[in-house]
Amino acid sequence: MLFLGFAPKGRLRTREAPTWNLFQALISALLFAGWGYLDKRWAFLALQFFYATSALIGLVRWGN
Repeated sequence: MLFLGFAPKGRLRTREAPTWNLFQALISALLFAGWGYLDKRWAFLALQFFYATSALIGLVRWGN
């Protein structure tokens, strides 16, 4: 997870890069959703639901 200060060893193959990016987007959406829930920002929480859904769709589509 590059945004947390570490990345997988070696270079990612072209096929793995979209999956890795979508996984990072999913983790990010879940963390922001948790913050939205704790801070009672319901519109922001709902927006993160759509971001997480798009990341999941991408993972299913390109994760083969």
